[in-house]
Amino acid sequence: MHRALARGAAAAAAAPRPPPGAAAGGPSAAASFSGRSAAAAASPAGGRRVAAAAAGGGGRRVAVVVGGAAGLAAAAALTAAGLDVTLFEQGRGLGGRVCSRRVDGGGGGDGAAAAELSFDHGAQYLSPKPAPFAALLAELEAAGALARWHGAVGDINASGSGVLDLGSFRPGGKALYVGSPSNSAFGRALAARCGPGRLSAHTAVRAHGLALEPATGRWRLRVRPAAAGDSGGPASEPWPEAFDGVVSALSANSTVRLLGGGDGGDGDAAAAPAIAAAAAGVRSNVCWALMLALRRPSGLPLDGALIAGGGPLAWIARNSSKPGRARPAGDAWVETWVIHASPEWSNARRDARREQVAAELLAAFAHAAPCVREAIEGGGGRPPLALAHRWNNAYPLNPLTAPPPAEPGAPRLVACGDWAAGPRVGDAYASGLAAAESLLAQL
Repeated sequence: MHRALARGAAAAAAAPRPPPGAAAGGPSAAASFSGRSAAAAASPAGGRRVAAAAAGGGGRRVAVVVGGAAGLAAAAALTAAGLDVTLFEQGRGLGGRVCSRRVDGGGGGDGAAAAELSFDHGAQYLSPKPAPFAALLAELEAAGALARWHGAVGDINASGSGVLDLGSFRPGGKALYVGSPSNSAFGRALAARCGPGRLSAHTAVRAHGLALEPATGRWRLRVRPAAAGDSGGPASEPWPEAFDGVVSALSANSTVRLLGGGDGGDGDAAAAPAIAAAAAGVRSNVCWALMLALRRPSGLPLDGALIAGGGPLAWIARNSSKPGRARPAGDAWVETWVIHASPEWSNARRDARREQVAAELLAAFAHAAPCVREAIEGGGGRPPLALAHRWNNAYPLNPLTAPPPAEPGAPRLVACGDWAAGPRVGDAYASGLAAAESLLAQL
């Protein structure tokens, strides 16, 4: 998620931590889960020490849960060392919050062709920090999976009520990378860097339980479809393979559920109580995101801005200004925007209905500048398209300053993620590389 969401973090940190979400449920069978595998000959950037630690995997298999920047970094390093990796991702695609959402924009009712709209509703861009991540971004840019966003992006002030002071806009000078043609390209590119034939990636599957087999010393996972409801589903089912090691790359809240024995009520003992306790101390913000398509140009003289001051908005971005974002067919929609609400505003509406949040954020954006209001209201009687999405773990407020602790009773189990390193996507990536190095040293 965009680092803009740190605004108001101190106030959010003082608020009660949201309770972990309930486990997903629904009919399932382990054999019915559809998996996607991705492979390419390119060698991942994991450092010489990682690649040499376990040259020749000897048929060993590792589970990686889940497929964000940390999990994909670990998977690439492990496959480069000759191990086979089974990756479980509860979302529909890889990349975590570096993702895009496709929306049917319809034909607009004016005879235009049906339009598919795309929104980068999670992380807005990638920054080249730390050094291993900067090298990765340069590689992916050269391969065409990323491009530089050269728009007018910077900082802007707002009044206490959220009205933008357009004269205060200050362009930033740092390099901004985005996926091409959408941010979803980032996850696909990372998966493609895994060793040929070594990665088996399963999307829309949630790892639901984890236990060490005393007789074999191998790990067993239970899984269920991520698309199932939050309650009322059957117990999860065992994955048919056992694993020589496990990398948990979940969010802090989900790490607590999986490794602390609280994910689903199936009678699990805690697989890694020390790691779960460390994750439980990390707090995260909720972030509501608005995906907006306009029928008229907004007239704003900027493409993206971190907002300082009052009001519910923390970040606004003209999504259609990013490279590779093709304009939809026809003339129904002329601009797309992504708006992130502030932590204070989002946390206070954690359980609000999406329709209510979309209406409130649309009104706040219209209030922010007269030109925006004119664009929203000037659609010839046809409203803009406005959809809201809630990110439950958008930004770690107090990430660990050292890697998660070793677990005495959990051999070859390591954890990583932004909560274990820092708020940037690059921090999560570096955490995944470190987790792979730690695991390889134990195999």
